[in-house]
Amino acid sequence: MSPCQDTDTHAAPAGLAAARTGTTATVRVSGELDLDTAARIAPLLVRSLRGADRALTLDLSDLQFCDSSGVNLFLRLDRLSRAEGKQLRLQHIPAQPARVLRLLGVQHQLACDFLAA
Repeated sequence: MSPCQDTDTHAAPAGLAAARTGTTATVRVSGELDLDTAARIAPLLVRSLRGADRALTLDLSDLQFCDSSGVNLFLRLDRLSRAEGKQLRLQHIPAQPARVLRLLGVQHQLACDFLAA
């Protein structure tokens, strides 16, 4: 899947690439996840979750920036996944998004696998 298009030249928009292994769908989120990009990729992530048999894994290894809008998107996806009897997992979380998740305390609500500090 190609990255979302963005007219703002100073920010790398969030991009998505999807794969499926068994009952788990994996989506790699890259670039920057802010108010604008979170709103644009939310429908695609919901569609990926609904297409997964049991779980959706978000691979954040290429996510360079995440603000509270991105965290809110993760929380909404988690609520939706639980309502559908599925699991959401954030994996390979790099330093900046990890810092935001920890500051907001959501690492206790979400299944998070952080990269080594």
